[in-house]
Amino acid sequence: MTSEWIFGVFTALGALLGAGATLTSGLIGNRTQRGLAAASRKAQIAEARREAYAAYLTAAMSECSVAHRSYLGDWERRQPTYAPVLIAGPGQIEESAEVLRFCLGDLSDKCDRWYEAHRNGRKLPNAENVLDAQLAARDARLKFASAARDHVYG
Repeated sequence: MTSEWIFGVFTALGALLGAGATLTSGLIGNRTQRGLAAASRKAQIAEARREAYAAYLTAAMSECSVAHRSYLGDWERRQPTYAPVLIAGPGQIEESAEVLRFCLGDLSDKCDRWYEAHRNGRKLPNAENVLDAQLAARDARLKFASAARDHVYG
């Protein structure tokens, strides 16, 4: 009878040890799976963000290129209109047209530098310089328009 008890106790202990090992390995496996699932989800989110950022940057670069081509076309169309103003107008018109052309050229140069820096991935030049050039061009445009209006309408 004693051997049956010993056999029963060892059987029960073996079952408890086996169940404990099974439970422990199951818990470790579940924890590992949760960690892997969380890491996979983070990787999916990061990949979605990278794709969204890449799409936005590609669109921005495309817009920048389109804007630059449009600006170059406008500049080329504007240049032939300068000579008739010089020929047909008095000195005051000629002077204000020259100032306007200079201001637009300065703004054009700054835009070209910005575009080149952007296209080549370099740091963009100081924004204040561009804003100053825009304001100077606006003022020159207003002065030219005023001089032209005074010349035409007396």
